[in-house]
Amino acid sequence: MTAANEQLQQEITERQHAEDELEQYCGRIEQRIEEQSIELATVNNKFQRQTAECQRLEQCLVQLQTKLDNVNSIISKQLELKEARLKVAQSSTLAPVSPVFTNN
Repeated sequence: MTAANEQLQQEITERQHAEDELEQYCGRIEQRIEEQSIELATVNNKFQRQTAECQRLEQCLVQLQTKLDNVNSIISKQLELKEARLKVAQSSTLAPVSPVFTNN
């Protein structure tokens, strides 16, 4: 019976040791989870800031494209006007001179 008691005592000691190791392991896992949660929150905040910056830059790009389109339109109209003026100037200098009739 003494041997059985010693055997049970040894098993109890081993079990307590295993439970202590398991508790320490769980504590380390909880600590890692907390650290990774903080890291994830930090990365998520950075991602949200970058997303907001991208949206702002996209809006700026749309505005700049609109302005560029307006400038191109103005330049195109100015070129058309210049060509029209050039045609008018050329036609007036090349127009045949009509003879002047005088009564004598």
